[in-house]
Amino acid sequence: MCLAALAAAAGAAAGPILSEAFADPTAVADAQGEFLELGNPDADTLRLDSLRIDADAQGLVLSGLVLAPGALFLLCRDSLPAENGGMECGRQWSGLSLANTRGAQVKLGWRGGGEDYALPAPRPGVSWENTWEADAGYRRFLASLGPRPGGDSATPGLRNSRSARKAERDLGIMQVTWVPARPSVKGAEGGGVLQVRVANLGTGDVPATHLSLRLDADWDGEAETLLDSVPVAAPSAGETVARITMGAGLRGIVHAVLGPDEDPGNNAFLLPVEPGRPLAFTEWHAAPQAGEAEWVEIRNRTADSGGIGRKLDLAGAAFNGHALGSKAGGLEPGGFLVLTGSLDKFAARYGALKARVLPITGWRPLRNSGDTLTLSLAGFTVDSVAYGADGEAVGDGMARTRDGSAGPGASTPGYAAAAVTEDAWSLSGKTVGPGRPLDVEVGLLRGSYVLRVFDLEGNQVRELGCGGPGRRVHTWDGTDEGGRSLRSGPYLLALAIAGKRAKRQAVVLTGTR
Repeated sequence: MCLAALAAAAGAAAGPILSEAFADPTAVADAQGEFLELGNPDADTLRLDSLRIDADAQGLVLSGLVLAPGALFLLCRDSLPAENGGMECGRQWSGLSLANTRGAQVKLGWRGGGEDYALPAPRPGVSWENTWEADAGYRRFLASLGPRPGGDSATPGLRNSRSARKAERDLGIMQVTWVPARPSVKGAEGGGVLQVRVANLGTGDVPATHLSLRLDADWDGEAETLLDSVPVAAPSAGETVARITMGAGLRGIVHAVLGPDEDPGNNAFLLPVEPGRPLAFTEWHAAPQAGEAEWVEIRNRTADSGGIGRKLDLAGAAFNGHALGSKAGGLEPGGFLVLTGSLDKFAARYGALKARVLPITGWRPLRNSGDTLTLSLAGFTVDSVAYGADGEAVGDGMARTRDGSAGPGASTPGYAAAAVTEDAWSLSGKTVGPGRPLDVEVGLLRGSYVLRVFDLEGNQVRELGCGGPGRRVHTWDGTDEGGRSLRSGPYLLALAIAGKRAKRQAVVLTGTR
């Protein structure tokens, strides 16, 4: 049976559900406790252009709602800080006011579907949570156990705090890990095994449900490729581990999602599987001369670790907490994108560039005496750089230097080579292996270089790259020319410049000797 049929057979909704409602906090003001909680119980990311919510005679429209599998969205009364101890509010609804003396009618409507809910009459300090049942799906609201002294029982984001009824049918994903295949296994080079640990968190045995594994290769937050769908079950109060073999070239974010049960909040788990950074800072200009624009430069590095380069969707990317949004578009493998606070100032200084330039609304000025740059993609931090007063980057595992000068010799955004003052090269660490790439930065004033890897017997096992004047970063994931993982042990990195060779040692850790 296909995944969609399984979901339909289990009574899963094709859109969001009203997952919890709290009308009468009693211990605190309504503004600090009253809420409606929406949830996505489906196995796929939910994307809605608009969602209309009607609670009695009150209405609200949410635009661009995106909910990952098992995700929740909280609507809070007014704007005072919530005192429920649960998840943060996704949206303040100042017009929300649920009656304390009677049940409310709540309707959700979206293009192509909708749901109507009749909430039971409120109880002081008690929330009502939509609880899945095999014969009805998400249609039955169960009350929390009751108010606790000095506070309220409802806790948004969790399965009805101190619920009067523990879930009977509840499997939860506890952990997902990626175990690369051993190089000695013929035909498995670059592949591995996804291990998914599932626990029975309910009160009885759980009939077999399905575990779907999907891949988000372009890091846009939506898993577009089905990797596998397997049956899974766990005995009462027990655990089981599902092991799914994957072929070579698994890159991106793996979405592991269990079929619907009473508690959708523990049915999803996201695991990035990427040997290097898919998106990274390559340059930044934090101390411009008077009247110039600050800027940072980012690059699509999906092809730098020996994998197949992929176009990245930057709609879900953010710089220092500022979402780039849909206007950022996509970024091709090896491509650059420059972010700046003033497009006019940037254009006046640099003119037309090969790279695209994106102005960021609400740009926070970078501190000249030291600051931290943070880059996230699909909710995961993919690069972070902390630089000091002298401009040197620290703590990010990569020897990068900011462009602190706008005068002659300053580097130009949109190009890989940065300004170099002397011949130098450095390693980001001393070890390399699966999930632990090694960055080798080379800076050259003139001439050309070749960077190679040798074993201790003098045999060349990999050429990492070559180049001319400027600064470049080469990433090595511990594999040979054919992309096969090398055996654990020490190796020599050799940099040849004008007939002279400099060597440095790195240790490959793959678990195979």
